[in-house]
Amino acid sequence: LIALRAASRSPSPSVFTPSAAMSLADLVTVINDLSAASQFNQLLTHLQSQEEMMIQQLPQLDEVLPALRPMEHSLGMVFILKAKAAAVPLSNLQAVHTFLQQCRRLLLEGDPVQVQMVPSHFATVCAKFANAAVAIAAPAAALRPLQHAAQVLQPSPAHFTPVHTEVLRVALLARHYPAAARLLDASDLLEVAKEKTGVAPRDLLLYHYYAGLACCGLHRFSDAVRYFTLCYTAPTHVVHAAMVEAYKKCVLASLLATGEQPAQPKYTALPIQRYIKTGVPAYSELAEAFATRSPAELRSAITKHEATFARDRNLGLARQCVGALVRRSIRSLTQAYLTLSLADIAAAAQLESPAEAEGH
Repeated sequence: LIALRAASRSPSPSVFTPSAAMSLADLVTVINDLSAASQFNQLLTHLQSQEEMMIQQLPQLDEVLPALRPMEHSLGMVFILKAKAAAVPLSNLQAVHTFLQQCRRLLLEGDPVQVQMVPSHFATVCAKFANAAVAIAAPAAALRPLQHAAQVLQPSPAHFTPVHTEVLRVALLARHYPAAARLLDASDLLEVAKEKTGVAPRDLLLYHYYAGLACCGLHRFSDAVRYFTLCYTAPTHVVHAAMVEAYKKCVLASLLATGEQPAQPKYTALPIQRYIKTGVPAYSELAEAFATRSPAELRSAITKHEATFARDRNLGLARQCVGALVRRSIRSLTQAYLTLSLADIAAAAQLESPAEAEGH
């Protein structure tokens, strides 16, 4: 480490040869000198030529990072941490903790100018950071660094980035729904620019899926329907697992929000339309039972497909549909009649007793 720091202060060569083999001490020197001169384009070219060398010297990379400062050397740190990200074993707790500490510095203090030069590399580091936090059962610890990293990567507040997806994922795993709500309510992420943020179609699919889950956790079921619909109606030639799960949850969220099945947009891709017709019988039967306005039939449908709902992690939402149906029936009755006894309400709503009607 002393040798590396000494190298960082040594005079830089007048010409850098990107293809030449280098030591890590030489690499630190180049990162320091070109960063100090704000010659980031030249540094980027140099770092790209040394990625293989970094991979070959993975065990020594931990000695390099303390010699670098995030605000000044973000570009170099991104490349080094990306090399590490591909090799950090999530089963090795010491290695995971070290990687988390190294990434945390960059995510909280990184320079937006440098980070935005390598959006895909930075997004890869953020994704591994999130996975590492989840691996040690500490997703909440990743929230603030990822929230800041998303802002660092954004060319403007309207730009969507892959890091926004990671923010929602760790918020859900930490059951920190207020953090998810702050992201969803802060601004509309309408700008999608792959070349500027490294975003891929999968990032958008998962973002909308996670947003729907967050809205369910917040009991904002109308918003959940909107996000799930954005997920399962995305243009596609194949059926993605996230789209299928989004549709299943959309059915339940729609019943909770409106008492009706979700309207299927005309632009829904044909593979998804075909799958919906035959591939989700449990959800179709539940929606049909809800439409009968009979709590008994709805409970029967839930019981019949309980194993399916449990496997899909939707049993809780399915059971909430029973209470939603009863409340909807009671509200309809009280709006139609000025005075109605609890016994009459229980009978009309097909409840077991006046006490059950009073409970709703």
